[in-house]
Amino acid sequence: MVLEHHQRCLAKSKEKEVGKLKERHQMVVEELNEEIDESILRGLKTTIEEKIKFKDITREVLNRFVDKIVVADGGKIKIYYKFNGSEKIMKELMG
Repeated sequence: MVLEHHQRCLAKSKEKEVGKLKERHQMVVEELNEEIDESILRGLKTTIEEKIKFKDITREVLNRFVDKIVVADGGKIKIYYKFNGSEKIMKELMG
């Protein structure tokens, strides 16, 4: 009887420990993802800053950054960038 009680206590203790480790694991994964995102943004910003130092728009620039350009009947132009929709990237580039 004492042995069973000890085993249950030990099992509960280990379950709590495993729960804490799982929480810590999730926190570490989230931190790493944020660091990776920041690293990617820094690299992208550096690349864009290097490529923006151009005087003429070349085929290379268009191929690298622009997904498509749509000209509507009224002459309105809309440019779709390859990273279109990423507010975080745009804020980082503008900030």
